[in-house]
Amino acid sequence: MAYVISDELFHAFPQEKEHGLTRKRSVLTDRTYLMEVAKELHLETYLEVGMSVTKVTDGMMADAVEALIGAIYLDGGMGAVRGFVYGRLAPPTAMEQAFQRIDHISKVKEWCDQRHLPSPNYTTLEMKVGNEQYFQAWLRLPERSTSGQGRTKREAKAQAAERMLEHLKD
Repeated sequence: MAYVISDELFHAFPQEKEHGLTRKRSVLTDRTYLMEVAKELHLETYLEVGMSVTKVTDGMMADAVEALIGAIYLDGGMGAVRGFVYGRLAPPTAMEQAFQRIDHISKVKEWCDQRHLPSPNYTTLEMKVGNEQYFQAWLRLPERSTSGQGRTKREAKAQAAERMLEHLKD
């Protein structure tokens, strides 16, 4: 999948530098975007889970998109994968919407890199309340720290990073 998306981006944005193409590819292959695609395709109705699993999670939905792409490849080859990716995953309108989404985690990393500071340090903790699971994340930079919560580690880290960016503006 990443290969096909990389190829499409390379041709769609010929003037873009490597860093920009890498960022665009990461947006189109990250779990958040794949979960959105899975929901648009209503993949949850086709997933069967074991008895110990109480519900289909967003992570499972993202994994299902990747599995679907694998099945398309096995059934129809690379041409079929390209058709699916260009038609469903990376049509121009979806690419534009995805690129407008802000990746707070990357922005904090870029802020540190620009100032020659160590990479951001995230610590996460899994919490359970009844049947609900969520994560708490702490983000530490030199002389600064924030925290965030989310249903996944990534969501919790993203919220902590977003809060950090608000502090860094001050």
